[in-house]
Amino acid sequence: MTVDTAVVLAAGEGKRLRPLTEHRPKPMLPAGTRPILELVLDALVEAGVSELHLVVGYGRDRIQSHVGPTYRDLSVTYHRQAKQLGSGHALLQAAENVDEECLVVNGDQVVSTRIVRDVMEAHTDEDVATLAVVESDAAPNYGAVRLDGDRVVELVERPGVEGYHLLNAGVYAF
Repeated sequence: MTVDTAVVLAAGEGKRLRPLTEHRPKPMLPAGTRPILELVLDALVEAGVSELHLVVGYGRDRIQSHVGPTYRDLSVTYHRQAKQLGSGHALLQAAENVDEECLVVNGDQVVSTRIVRDVMEAHTDEDVATLAVVESDAAPNYGAVRLDGDRVVELVERPGVEGYHLLNAGVYAF
């Protein structure tokens, strides 16, 4: 299925990464020579997304001045999350302007074009949501996912216990 719209969640503060995020929002941390956010936007554009929405909050001026009103010739719409109350709340900030199926991508972790395309292809009209997961021994320390077949039955933030081997890859289709 083709999904044309993406909402990038880029409002978080990144408190666990202090002092790196003391004066810079987490999505603007470098991955090599470029901010993580640029790599996320590149993956979306290369996957065929034509409408970009960014939810910004902490350090929003820095993000908006870096990205600007367009990215790779695509218009960028900004939505402000005044208080960081989690990913669900961040997504709600864009809800009024996004009324069709969309991708939602974390703006603070590098994703590949392949993962974005895989989520787009896996998502069908019958699905309420599609989530990318990757296998990782580090899953207990991050956003862990438990499946029953191909259905998500549990999402746990940092469970800290063994038995979780799937990690939320931060790419969703709704």
